[in-house]
Amino acid sequence: MRIPFRHAIHQQRVVRAFVSTAMSKPQQGPPSERVGAKLTAVATPLPDRLINDYVRHVGGTGYRRTVPPHLAPQWFFPLTSRLLQGLPYPPREMLNGGCRFEIAGDLPRGEAFTIDAELVAVEESDARVLIKQRAATHTKTQRDALVAHFTIVFPKKRSGRRKARATVPTSAREIARLNIPARAGRDFALLTGDFNPIHTVPPIARAMGFSNVINHGFSTLARTYESVRRQIYRGQPAPFATFEARFTKPLILPARVGVFADAALAEHSHAERRVYVARSLGAPMYLDGRFTQRNTTR
Repeated sequence: MRIPFRHAIHQQRVVRAFVSTAMSKPQQGPPSERVGAKLTAVATPLPDRLINDYVRHVGGTGYRRTVPPHLAPQWFFPLTSRLLQGLPYPPREMLNGGCRFEIAGDLPRGEAFTIDAELVAVEESDARVLIKQRAATHTKTQRDALVAHFTIVFPKKRSGRRKARATVPTSAREIARLNIPARAGRDFALLTGDFNPIHTVPPIARAMGFSNVINHGFSTLARTYESVRRQIYRGQPAPFATFEARFTKPLILPARVGVFADAALAEHSHAERRVYVARSLGAPMYLDGRFTQRNTTR
């Protein structure tokens, strides 16, 4: 399905935050002085049509009365982007390193959420800078209904030696196939406000060293989340207590990849399970994930 351009009108806060961050000047003092900075805001409800198109776009079903947890970056971005302002790292080189969702309750449609965001850490090495953030969504009835931990990566100049890529264990089993078209970056941007040109503009993506645009990390995560929910939990409305993903390799679009899950545990075990996205068993991963089930199945 092609996403209508009308959804862009609902992304003004996100776009303004990205532009403001991109235009901000580095502040005096070491980046570590910014650790502990916090922001709070109220996120207005998203339109039902946007939520419905988003759910279809990532291959989900249901959510008649709730908002998918993996859509949360849409209302986190304005705050988490502001927390990056003044840091001495070029926004156009920012990559999504991964995130962890801790899901304690439903996110009702039509409700304004209160959002808290915090800059947790700035870790710098010879190869890269890691920025860690925490963002929490509070509903009217539940504090910390959803807590997200984000890792942002700013790569530095690459060394001559290439690190070996983690591969999908051959003991895993394929649970789904994802066909992600070239326009997926543009469509996901219209739904979430993340118009980073490495996802939407091929010439800029190539200038950054990629052969074409790369899929949004959160798009890969959302498609994986919905594949696991559909194939392992038979479409249960909210099966996860936690869902975590590391983005280990850029996923160039268009792409046809598999979602693989470990086969060692019982279908409804409460132990942590693993999930991967790659082209095949034994191939390098694009996403390395893990998840746990809620104690109460509804």
